[in-house]
Amino acid sequence: MKTFSNSVISLLILAAVLTACEPTANVGKNGKSLDVDALANDIEARIKPDVMGYQIVVFADGSLRASRAGGNARRAADAPERKMDVGDKINVASVSKTVTAAALLHALNAKNINIDSTMWAYLPKHWPLHKSIKTITFRQLLAMRSGFPKNVASDYASLKAAMVVGATSPRLTFNYQNMNFALMRFLIPNIAGSSSITPMPANASAQKISEVEQKQAQEYTDAYMNYCQLNVFDKIGIAPNMACKPTDANPALCYKWAAPDGKGTDWGDMTLTNAERGWNMSALQMATFMNALHHTYKILPKSVADAMRRDTLGYDNANILTNTGVKYVKKNGGYPASSNSGEVGAWLFGFENEVYVAVLVNSDPKAGTSVWTDVVAAFDAWYN
Repeated sequence: MKTFSNSVISLLILAAVLTACEPTANVGKNGKSLDVDALANDIEARIKPDVMGYQIVVFADGSLRASRAGGNARRAADAPERKMDVGDKINVASVSKTVTAAALLHALNAKNINIDSTMWAYLPKHWPLHKSIKTITFRQLLAMRSGFPKNVASDYASLKAAMVVGATSPRLTFNYQNMNFALMRFLIPNIAGSSSITPMPANASAQKISEVEQKQAQEYTDAYMNYCQLNVFDKIGIAPNMACKPTDANPALCYKWAAPDGKGTDWGDMTLTNAERGWNMSALQMATFMNALHHTYKILPKSVADAMRRDTLGYDNANILTNTGVKYVKKNGGYPASSNSGEVGAWLFGFENEVYVAVLVNSDPKAGTSVWTDVVAAFDAWYN
């Protein structure tokens, strides 16, 4: 029997959806109808010369309107060489934080827990906590205003150790630290009342603590991923069995401009350090998520989703304006080529006129160029 890869299936679905959709949408000034294909064409023209491979997907007024893909998903050094398509899943790095933010807010809403409540009671019960930890709220985690120290790794042991150190920076100061979202890997299952976590016995020996924590590291990860699957991905029909590692045969790889003939990387398995990073997604899945989060409200109630945009919860930037005066939110994720064998760049944009753009590239851009700048400039030229 003939079988098809996930990327081929995604393309078949995409082709059917695009065939059924009009490329125009009433998202211009005063409800003017605009050709979304023209926006996708301009974004593609701007970024195509500057990266090795790319995916672009645009939703407008609730529907998928346009998509583009080009360049190489795999180069000759990583046979089989092939082109990029919008179904190729790549590790989207910190764009994972927006998925995690949606999952945390879903869990809080389901249990009627206020976002301004303190979060410490939902950490593993046996973790020793600095007194400052007991004053940190869910909102402060989501907004990167917890005061946590810099450069804490996202594995179980490092996060546990950081709870003893506590918050070391002023609370009101924005300070981008991955551990804010890595901790949500523990918070979400405990808020949801997961029964799959092995409890720590009273008066456990050091050896027993080590044994149980090894189990808990996997159990919390599994519970977090299951929650995201059931309450985020399944809500919008993205795909079953989403993962924080490559799962496709011959997946798309990431490269660097300085080594055009070098081998690429797929970033490996980030399952045990996820929540702040790690989800493998395509631009089609990213854009579908963004549209469902803020247009169809299939994941969160409108009031909660609107708070994400208003209060910069799970985003890098919110309430910023294009040159044409359109407000938008943005989330970027990436692993830099300067310290890796390749680079990935992932972007989510949500414009207030109900246009949602996802861009995914598999290399560092040429020096002096910016995907963020290119997307916003293309939007301005199109909207104007």
